[in-house]
Amino acid sequence: MVSENIVREFAAKAVALGARVERLATFKDAEKYLADFIRKNEIKNVLIGKKLEPYFGGSGKFPILEFQNLADAEKAEAGIIFADYGISETGTVAQFYQDDLDKLPGVLPGICLCLLESKRIVPDAEAIAGDLSRHLGQGRQVALISGPSRTADIECELQIGVHGPAEFLILLIDEGFR
Repeated sequence: MVSENIVREFAAKAVALGARVERLATFKDAEKYLADFIRKNEIKNVLIGKKLEPYFGGSGKFPILEFQNLADAEKAEAGIIFADYGISETGTVAQFYQDDLDKLPGVLPGICLCLLESKRIVPDAEAIAGDLSRHLGQGRQVALISGPSRTADIECELQIGVHGPAEFLILLIDEGFR
């Protein structure tokens, strides 16, 4: 069981980096939140990560965009991803990918909706070093996401969403779902 202080620290750091964090009790609550968010924002095409296909694929709960390549995926307005870990020290989520197409829902659309089980929040990156090493050792990929995409232009003015999602929403789920 992860301590409440670690969860609070994670949320505070993520918000400081520009993410929105919503804490929900159950996966059912997260499904409802996502459905309401997608409806209110009139989102027509949603990408989902492979890890979420068993939960959302073919459910009809969201307007899921089937994609086989980058050109198909570019039509998405939002992506829903599952984070493998949250890092409290930095407010960062870690997502382990199998391949390039698997990471598109988290990096391509303008809105990234991230599901994270509260119990998967660790104090620091050192706590997941072994898992990271094993995953990368298999030739796979890892993304560390800290808030919405940010960059500075030539005049050093901050630009949001130029190289990734402009909006990053983390749904912390206390009871988990796997």
